[in-house]
Amino acid sequence: MKNKKTVLLLLLAFFIFSSFTFVGPGDKVPDIKLIRSDGKIVSLRSFKGKVVLINFWATWCPPCVHEMPYLNALYQKLHSKGLEIVAVANPRDSIDRVKAFFRYNNIQFDYYLDADFSAARAFGVRALPTTFVVDRKGVIRNKFIGARPWTSEEFIDYFRSLLKEGKKK
Repeated sequence: MKNKKTVLLLLLAFFIFSSFTFVGPGDKVPDIKLIRSDGKIVSLRSFKGKVVLINFWATWCPPCVHEMPYLNALYQKLHSKGLEIVAVANPRDSIDRVKAFFRYNNIQFDYYLDADFSAARAFGVRALPTTFVVDRKGVIRNKFIGARPWTSEEFIDYFRSLLKEGKKK
């Protein structure tokens, strides 16, 4: 009897979770609203026309903290060419801690708050850091789970090629 209950619960969980759809490569970026570091509410779709790196992270996540200087260097190198970085802080982090982290580490791009996990849910984020790359047309091009060396030659070339695509002449 106990095994039947376990099997039924597992089947129920499977059907519940399999009915959720998350965005991924090839999908348009959802119209999710985030709170920018200055308190302004910003839609992810408002970045259309730019290449956007959306990074889900937390101050208490060692790999997230490790990759932040790479993201900052990437931003400094390619922001003038049209790259935006949207660092989405985990709602379990305090705003004061995120603000202090950015100030202490001299991070140049804005951080955003996902106050109710709506962005993390829409993107199906299950691990930190998780990063999505969105092209100028608002299409998700790639998903990366785990920290990356964003300033490597491979990534710089990748972002330069995306920045050239669809560029207004």
